Amino acid sequence: MAAVSADRKLTDAQLQDPKRAMPGELRTDPEEFVKFNAPFEISQAVNIKIWNPSNRRIAFKFISNSNRLEFHPPVGIVEEQGGRAYVEIETKAFQFREGIADWIVIEWMNGPRDGDVEPNYFMEKATKKSKPLTVEYNR
Repeated sequence: MAAVSADRKLTDAQLQDPKRAMPGELRTDPEEFVKFNAPFEISQAVNIKIWNPSNRRIAFKFISNSNRLEFHPPVGIVEEQGGRAYVEIETKAFQFREGIADWIVIEWMNGPRDGDVEPNYFMEKATKKSKPLTVEYNR
């Protein structure tokens, strides 16, 4: 019979490889929308706060459909039990036009027990969750 941890009902295999277990929740501020205000002819930046209420280290990755957005850092770790991380979202200078439909997705999974992660960490087979954020450009 497989051993099971009391807190999350994990099997031996999941305890050995945290990437196979369902990741904990990740919360963000802002929750749904990232907003940038004119003028757009200059680069701008906003910060998003990520926090982890779960009992596991979480590895996160930011993805966008737009090459005008950059993330600093694009990947990282949020420690368990209320750990927080801040990610700067920067726009490159661009010519505004109506109908721009940019979006961001935060993808996350259980992180390694120690150390940081690189982008290739997310290429491995794992149980992942994601959260979409809409980007708004206000004139």
